[in-house]
Amino acid sequence: MTSLSCNGAAILRPEPKGSRTEIALLQFLEKCGIDYELEREIKLVNAATYKFPFSSARKRMGIVLEYEGNQRLFEKGGSDKITAVCTHFYKRSTDEIIPIDENLKNKIDEAIKTMAD
Repeated sequence: MTSLSCNGAAILRPEPKGSRTEIALLQFLEKCGIDYELEREIKLVNAATYKFPFSSARKRMGIVLEYEGNQRLFEKGGSDKITAVCTHFYKRSTDEIIPIDENLKNKIDEAIKTMAD
């Protein structure tokens, strides 16, 4: 949820502005009872240590935040661009960080394709 709220490109008030996808993500946060404006203010004003603005060459944007005592990079962009630079995967069910091998990369790509269809 943190990564969704840290998108500074879209707003809902006074009227929705931004891409339809970004607006839908912010509306989703609000339906979950999360005040995206408050989250954004807390995270971006108090915790942001570096921002990578969207670049058409990189096809992604990112922000480094202080998160649970560590610095964490939150990125969003084209799935092919994001996965191309990923080397590890956090497996929540076992609380492990595992290397992305060819088999796992194929599973990730297939999951992305399924969601896009």
